[in-house]
Amino acid sequence: MGTHCYERQIYGAIAYYLEHEAEVEAYLKMRRAEAETIRHEIESQQDTSGFKARIRARRAKLIRSP
Repeated sequence: MGTHCYERQIYGAIAYYLEHEAEVEAYLKMRRAEAETIRHEIESQQDTSGFKARIRARRAKLIRSP
């Protein structure tokens, strides 16, 4: 694939965005909101209390060690 074809694809993508800016921005906003919702769901299902306790114990051990 030559440079010319690659440039055409880039200009095509830019042209599409400029002609459909509102729709593209709405789509991106929707996807960001979905990603945020999924991230919150995953984080709420994680129990990190045991992990945090192990980290604190290791840190305390390292501080006490010469």
